[in-house]
Amino acid sequence: MNQSLTYADKPWLKSYQLGPYKLDKSLAPYPELPVYKILDNAAENYPGQTAILYLERSLKYQQLKILVDKLSSALVALGVTKGDRICVFLPNCMEFIISDWAIQKTGAVIVPTSILRTQEGLLHEVTASGSTMIICREEYLDRVLEIREKCGFEHIIVTSPKDSMLRKFRENYQGVCMSFASCWKATQQLHQM
Repeated sequence: MNQSLTYADKPWLKSYQLGPYKLDKSLAPYPELPVYKILDNAAENYPGQTAILYLERSLKYQQLKILVDKLSSALVALGVTKGDRICVFLPNCMEFIISDWAIQKTGAVIVPTSILRTQEGLLHEVTASGSTMIICREEYLDRVLEIREKCGFEHIIVTSPKDSMLRKFRENYQGVCMSFASCWKATQQLHQM
């Protein structure tokens, strides 16, 4: 007779092993700390280890932490507070990871949005979430500007796929948008005051 399995049976636990080694069924007790502290701890304990390897670029944990700290400081300087929603309209890239950690560090809520969304879908996701800011790639900026009036973004942060954080941002969008690079500069100016 074939007995039906239920969730409570947890049949997947039978396959928890790495090669010939059995793995623990749980790592409990789990530490009670903010998620962003995991990155802080990794940067402290493994500063020279690779945190991100994407295409032909890599970041070590210490480098990632520095970039996350700079962006989170810039977000706070722009008025981001705990509970604010920030839409991240980026493909899989380093800037998405940096944004994710930085938003968590501010206490804001990340609203990850697929670049494959239709314009109507993007508008819905941003307005339904109550996002007050959006982070996007330069090639999607026109789409973001198209919905800006309907969404009421306070700020738009733009990144570029080429030489991110170093490439000069387009001058004709100053005052409307800011680049990742200008976030770093704004943070440096705040720390010099």
